[in-house]
Amino acid sequence: MPMKAVASWAASTVTQPAAHHDLDIVENPHDFSYKVPGLLAWTILGLSLIGAWVLPRAVLTAATVVALFLLLRFLIVLGFYIVGAVHCRQWATNRPDKALAAVGNLSADDVRHVVLIANYQEPEEVLARTLEALAIQHQAQQRLIVVLAMEEAEPGCRAKAAALQARFAGRFADLLATFHPAGLPGEIRGKGSNLRWAAEEVRRELVERRHMAMDRLTLTSSDADSVFHPDYFDAISRLFAADPERYRRFWQAPLLLDNNIWRAPTIIRLFTFLTNAVHLSEQSNAASFPLPLSTFTLSFKLAEQVGYWDPAVIADDTHMFLRCYFATLGQVRLVPVYLPNKGDTIVGATYWQTLVYFYKQKLRHGWGCQDASYILQQWGRAQGMPWMRKLVPLVKSLHDHLIFSVGGGMVLIGTILSILLDGNPVITLPGGFPYPLLLQAANVLGALGLWGTWIAERVRASSSIRHWQLSTLFLEVLGWAAMPVASFVMIGLPVLHAQTKMMLGSRLTFVRTPKQVDACDHS
Repeated sequence: MPMKAVASWAASTVTQPAAHHDLDIVENPHDFSYKVPGLLAWTILGLSLIGAWVLPRAVLTAATVVALFLLLRFLIVLGFYIVGAVHCRQWATNRPDKALAAVGNLSADDVRHVVLIANYQEPEEVLARTLEALAIQHQAQQRLIVVLAMEEAEPGCRAKAAALQARFAGRFADLLATFHPAGLPGEIRGKGSNLRWAAEEVRRELVERRHMAMDRLTLTSSDADSVFHPDYFDAISRLFAADPERYRRFWQAPLLLDNNIWRAPTIIRLFTFLTNAVHLSEQSNAASFPLPLSTFTLSFKLAEQVGYWDPAVIADDTHMFLRCYFATLGQVRLVPVYLPNKGDTIVGATYWQTLVYFYKQKLRHGWGCQDASYILQQWGRAQGMPWMRKLVPLVKSLHDHLIFSVGGGMVLIGTILSILLDGNPVITLPGGFPYPLLLQAANVLGALGLWGTWIAERVRASSSIRHWQLSTLFLEVLGWAAMPVASFVMIGLPVLHAQTKMMLGSRLTFVRTPKQVDACDHS
C-alpha cells in the first residue's frame, strides 16, 4: 500500500489527528508531571504517620476505610476472575470468533500477521520455544511474518539470529531479523526503542519494497518468553476482519506466567498464582478500562499513524495503548481474546537471587506510574477530546499504582495502631457499625475466594506438568502465613521506591530479567 494512501487514510479516519511529536513523552525527568504520583503517595503516607501520633483514632479509621476498599476491590477481582475462567473454558471448546462475519472487502484469509519479538541476551532456546509456538499457528507458512528484533549491542546477536532463521526455515511466511543500534539520539535502552526500530524496518521491507497492503497487516509485540495459544492468530484474523473498528482496537490474550512456575520458590509461586488471577480478571472487566500487558496485537495502520513506539519509554504495552488512545481522541479499546498466552515467572539461580530479580521487576513495573504523568502531559495537547475520556485512564493509572504503595502502607500503619490502641492484631470496624454481619460475610467470602483462587490456579497450572510433589503443596500452605509481610516488602515497597525515584528526577535504567528453558516445566 503506497505511503500516500496511508497518510490519506489517517487524515480521513481521525478527527484532528495528533502529530507524532505531540504524542511523545516529555523527556525531562524533572518535569512536574513525573512528581505527581510520588507526591500523592508520600503526602498520604506522611499525613498518616504524623496523624498516628497526633490523631491515632482518626488514622485508624482511615486505615479501616482503606482496608474495606481493598476487600471490596478483591471481591470484584474474584468475581471477574470467575467470569474470565468461564470464558476461557468456552473458547477452548467453542470459539465465538468462528461465527463472526467479515466486514467490508477484507476476509480472515486476507489478514497477515507481523510478530515482533524484542529480545536482548535471551538464550537461544527461549527464543526457539516462542518460535515453535508461532510455527504451529494456523497457516503460519502463509500468514505469519516473524521478526527477531535484536539489539546490536549484544555480542553474537547476528549469529544467534542466523541460527534461528536456519532452524525455522520454511515454517513461516518469512522470518526476518532487525538489529537496533545502541545510543541513538533521543532513545533509552529498552523494549520500546527496539520495537520502534524493528517496526520501521519492517514497514520499509514489507510495504515499500514488497508492496504489501498495510490495511491487511496486524502488528504483535511479543515477549521473548511468550508461548502463544495455537489458535491465537487464527482468532485474531477473524476478529480483525469482522470488526468495523479494526483500526481502533488492541487485542490481548490473558497472560498466565506458567512456563516455569514449578521451579519458582514458594512465595514467588503464590504471588504468580494471584497475578495470573488478576490478569484474567482485568481482561474480563470492561468497566475497569483494561490495558494491554506484555504481549498484544494492534493493526499496523494504527501503529503507523502514531509513529510506532516512543523510543524514550521502556514500557511497550500500556504506554503504546495510551499513545494510540490520545492520537485517536479516546477511540481505542482493548478486546480480550480468551486463548491464554503463557510466559515465565521470576526464577534465579538461588532463592535470594530470585527475590532480588523479583524486586527489580516490580520496581520496573512500578515505574509504570509514568503513565499517569503521560496522561497529564497529554491533557492539554489532545484538543477536542472530552475531559471524561482523559479522566478515566488517569484515575485507572493512579488507582492501579497507588493501591500498592499507599494501600499497603495504610493497612500496615492501621494494623500497628490497632495493636497499640485495642490490642487487636487485625483491623476491625469501630463499635456501632450498623451491619456487622455484612462485614463478617464479606471477610469470609474474601478468605474463601483467596484460597479458592489459589486452588483453582494450582489445579490449572499443574495440569500441564508430568509430576508435582506433595512437599510443594505443603510449603505453599505454610507460605500463606508470610504473605501479608511479603506482599508489602516485595510489591508495596518496590512500587513506592519507583514513585519516589521518579519524584526525585531519576531515570529508569532497563534491567533484563534472565530466563531459561527447563524441560521439566512442560508435559
